[in-house]
Amino acid sequence: MSLCRHFPIPSDRMGIVWSVLPVRDCAVIEYGPAGTTHYGAEVIMDFGIKIHKNFFCTHVDENDIIMGDTSRLEQAILEVDKTYRPKCIFVIGSSLTSVIGADIRGLCRLLEGQVESRLIPFEHGGFRGDYSLGIADALEALVKEIACPPAKKREGTFNLIGACYDSYRVGSDVEEICRLLKEAFGLEPACILPYDCSYDSIRHCTEAECSIVMRKEGIRAAKAVQEKGGGGWFYGVPYGYQGTEKWIAQIAQGIGREPDPAFRKEFGRKLIWAKKKENELRCSPLPMNAVVEGNEMQVSGIGKFLKEELGMKVEGILTHSPKGMEEVPQWCRFLPEKEKLDVLRGCSNSLVLGNDETLSQTPETNTKLQIGFPAKETIVVANHLPFVGLRGADWIMESILTYYNKLVISMMMQ
Repeated sequence: MSLCRHFPIPSDRMGIVWSVLPVRDCAVIEYGPAGTTHYGAEVIMDFGIKIHKNFFCTHVDENDIIMGDTSRLEQAILEVDKTYRPKCIFVIGSSLTSVIGADIRGLCRLLEGQVESRLIPFEHGGFRGDYSLGIADALEALVKEIACPPAKKREGTFNLIGACYDSYRVGSDVEEICRLLKEAFGLEPACILPYDCSYDSIRHCTEAECSIVMRKEGIRAAKAVQEKGGGGWFYGVPYGYQGTEKWIAQIAQGIGREPDPAFRKEFGRKLIWAKKKENELRCSPLPMNAVVEGNEMQVSGIGKFLKEELGMKVEGILTHSPKGMEEVPQWCRFLPEKEKLDVLRGCSNSLVLGNDETLSQTPETNTKLQIGFPAKETIVVANHLPFVGLRGADWIMESILTYYNKLVISMMMQ
């Protein structure tokens, strides 16, 4: 195992835990040592996920390890089911119990007739990949195991898939997407998976008119919704001004409705203003460089905004492996920690977007904007400061213009 200067990349197990914990009326039981669960809970609460009588740990001792005894897990499932009556219990293996080969899936099948709760096992244990794979597997499992064929269709509703708490300011991003879809098409959210959903909303997600996928990890889940009789799905995130315009056009074509005339008029005014600013920046002789670090959704989306709309030179650093993902831009790379640190420490007079750790490693000559976790000192409260949509583009543009003004002042003082 290599040494890590900062936090190691979260495993697939962590991606699963923070993807299923937000589902209301459900509980999570982790079969493993209490220390592992405690560390995971600290990270999860930093994301803003509420933990209240829904996250449990069995703990393990030498008898569990040496003898392969799963009685602790059996007792925990029976006790949680009897005491809290959740509609579903997600049973997750830890790294340790996965090493000894605990048959979690078999135990869940054995207990199905003894509990009222639905049991959904995950046996990953943290060895199949990083958190991105865990998110993809968890979202797909939620739909496949819980969603049922539609009894009726609810026109004017949509599912939002992939709104995960590991994305910094995800609440603001969700609010902005819902606002755009409401004002443009009169659409209302049916199931926001997993940011704001319940067991029942997942059950009935196939009744929505369409599904909108925010990140590539949610594509398999969207396909599963459609296979169960749900509506069609669209992948894309509205980053930037032109990016938001293309996203709105994509939704309009998919649902067969044009945006509201009043919305189009107001949207058009913003695009005219944005085009003037973009032309000013593109015509500038000053070189404008950016480094963007985050998950693939953030790096590709924000990077394309800076690169394609503003003509900036962009270097993207992914916080997870893009293995299995299609159409990831070539300038988005997943780097070993040392190479990433070399890039960050070597950049100067650039716009740097990333998490607290990333920003702390870059020289003070750079203009910095926090867009990711970990957030050592920042506590997110607001739900009106997104990175997506028109409001998100405005928020990012403020940092871009600040950065540009610094370049101009620096040139004038030479």
